[in-house]
Amino acid sequence: MLEGAGIPVRVLKGATAAMLAFGRYGVRYSMDIDLIVAKDQVAHAASLLDARGYVRIAPAADASAATMRARMARYKDLAFENPDPGLMVELHWRLFQNPYLLRGDDLDAREPMQLVPGASVAVLPRTPAILYLFAHGTEHGWARLKWLADIGAIIAAETPADLDQFYARAQKRGAARLVAAGLILSHALYETALPGASRDDLAHDWRLRSLVRTAYASLIGDEDGRELEQVAHATTRKNLSHYLISRDPRFVVHELRYDLLDRSAEGLKGGSRLGRVSRRLWALSGGRRHAQNG
Repeated sequence: MLEGAGIPVRVLKGATAAMLAFGRYGVRYSMDIDLIVAKDQVAHAASLLDARGYVRIAPAADASAATMRARMARYKDLAFENPDPGLMVELHWRLFQNPYLLRGDDLDAREPMQLVPGASVAVLPRTPAILYLFAHGTEHGWARLKWLADIGAIIAAETPADLDQFYARAQKRGAARLVAAGLILSHALYETALPGASRDDLAHDWRLRSLVRTAYASLIGDEDGRELEQVAHATTRKNLSHYLISRDPRFVVHELRYDLLDRSAEGLKGGSRLGRVSRRLWALSGGRRHAQNG
């Protein structure tokens, strides 16, 4: 639909992950379809989705112009739902909320991937696609086991030499922690290969160890199957762990701006997210308990 209207589009995660990990489309469950287009094509693509019965749900269809401007400036996607078949689409204009999380010209590249005979879609090339899956998992605290299952299957198909080379490239582009966290978790759960350089980084990098601990906490949670967003303070821990990923000042400034100033997604009334973050930090530190005991 979008390509037919002259909008270049790539498919992210679901179909790409299934093919990279298992060689078959449809072998894994996906909650939605993730598409990415150029930012200046978002409005046109959104109108085409609307014409097909998709309703924008994030931000809501009746969101103000100011909310939409904030969304386009600070976020990475719009979410749509088609109530009839129950399909959801996330329309991206960049890969990550923080544009400095992972950078490189290869992230703008595209190549065809055949899902079934006679049906192909445009996707990221193999190496940046795998790097994207690692970065996405670490950014979200590896909160879903299926993300690690994808990574485990991909790693299992790699030779040790290829895996060492992949990690060396990640180190050179400043993405070592993004990749190492996933490698370490996959090794622990699935006994997949672990590059020696990542073992060294784990031993000497306290930030990486903290990222891995946060991921374990996100995976296990309360062991009741709830999403991370439904567990008290879980997203706060995950969001704070972002500051461990990179020391690039641009990355840190963008995280601070998002955490402290933005209100466009949560529908907060008055103030900013600073109050919410402060309250959660107070609770995480035991302040609430101490106050009650006092």
